[in-house]
Amino acid sequence: MPDPERNYRLSLGREPLPRDDRDLMLRNTARWEKLVTLATTRWWGMVGPTMRIDQLQEGTCVGHGCTNVLMASPSEHKLFPSFADRFTAHVFARQLYFDATGDATYQEGAYTRSALDVLHKRGQLAAYYRLGSVDEILNTLRGVGPVTFGSTWYEPMFDTHAQYGNEYLRVDIGSGIAGGHLYCLTGVNLAPAQGPPYVRMENSWGPTWGHNGTARITIDDLHVLYDSDAFLLTETVF
Repeated sequence: MPDPERNYRLSLGREPLPRDDRDLMLRNTARWEKLVTLATTRWWGMVGPTMRIDQLQEGTCVGHGCTNVLMASPSEHKLFPSFADRFTAHVFARQLYFDATGDATYQEGAYTRSALDVLHKRGQLAAYYRLGSVDEILNTLRGVGPVTFGSTWYEPMFDTHAQYGNEYLRVDIGSGIAGGHLYCLTGVNLAPAQGPPYVRMENSWGPTWGHNGTARITIDDLHVLYDSDAFLLTETVF
């Protein structure tokens, strides 16, 4: 259950992604396709609740969402930073946000690409690639690694709902828009024993939100939420 003392409505901060196809055109499509597996279920970086970072009441989701991807990498990467605990990860995420925006209030929000550019310039990732469709997101989760995912955040999404033994986001486009949010997709199950196919999202609101800080998004809802702001971060160039 959500923490009743916690005002999640202040914890957004993702700015809409400016339209730019360069991230797609720079990819080596042939090499990209070779990375995809036929697995129907895949999980990345099953971080325990004690490591689930919390952006508190700041609009720093872009810094925290990108940090979650680094924490949920499919294997230990030379370029990706490692964190001793959730506090050091939180400090890293706030600094990433600040370096991307210069916003000392930590409230104005950020573009995803601004944070990715900072990580690239620091030498903490070799490349990032925008995923051009939901199918590309699913294939990336099935065979490559975790994904940053930015979307509109609708009012019911603050509180997850229990279904099929787990917590799902409530996606209702007619309910009112609260803002934009960036989070991390860390898994996919296209053939669950119960319920519809889904992806697993890692949020940055601490372990008390959703199911130990995570929730499921049905593939149908992922199509509703997708607006091109989805990236793979890598230590290699495709």
